[in-house]
Amino acid sequence: MNERIKEIRKYFGFNQKEFAEKLGITQSGVSWMEQPQKNVSDQNIRLICTLFNVNETWLRTGEGELFAENKKTVLSKAAELLNLDDTEQKFLSAYLSLDQTQRENFKEFWRQISLAYNHQNETAATISTRPVVNDERLTREQKEELIRQQLDAEEKGETLSASTSKNGSRLTGLA
Repeated sequence: MNERIKEIRKYFGFNQKEFAEKLGITQSGVSWMEQPQKNVSDQNIRLICTLFNVNETWLRTGEGELFAENKKTVLSKAAELLNLDDTEQKFLSAYLSLDQTQRENFKEFWRQISLAYNHQNETAATISTRPVVNDERLTREQKEELIRQQLDAEEKGETLSASTSKNGSRLTGLA
């Protein structure tokens, strides 16, 4: 373990004095911890692990990885891999900090938004693909149907524009 403490210090580029300052101990304390066969207190072990995100099992036994994986380090790796900007990282971090019930509520909220968005796009596609209509050839019933469609669209929060001019009307879709 003593050699692994020295390895951690060197990994971060600290001399013994700088490492001691980070730990809040004396330089001679760091020197003593790095000497073979010297016992290191549990308090100093936990302090090193906490301050430098070191895997305690690795520090004590040499088994496993040097650094402990936690949400922050995993998130940092994901942000780098996925090229996430600061706002995206904060959003993802906030989501990961939610408990399971809050996550389920959040997912349901976005599912509802997605359904509403998709329904709006489907309605827009249907309306915008209607054929060009010439008013002169429409019966009264057909004209009333166009007006009903426009009222229905407006009730759903959509605007459907239809011209009723004599030069040929065109149903142009959502405005």
